[in-house]
Amino acid sequence: MKQATIQITFEEEKLRALRRYIAKRDSTLETELQKAAQRLYEKGVPAAVQEYISDCAQMRPHRFNKRGALAAPRQNDDIKPQKKSEAQV
Repeated sequence: MKQATIQITFEEEKLRALRRYIAKRDSTLETELQKAAQRLYEKGVPAAVQEYISDCAQMRPHRFNKRGALAAPRQNDDIKPQKKSEAQV
């Protein structure tokens, strides 16, 4: 699944202290924030929506054209090309 970046503001002194004490637990601020965001997602997003998003993520990614619009599926997209020797048989 494509990742997004979250940016927040936080007091520098508190941030410095937070990073220092998280490091003592052999972790990083980024790791702890990712865990917290996942917990918020699981708590705040209905289970049916989470399941839908999970199902969509497992499907083949969409193709986009040069303008960024969703491109139409190509014909024979799921057919594997044959080798030249196989095609002549």
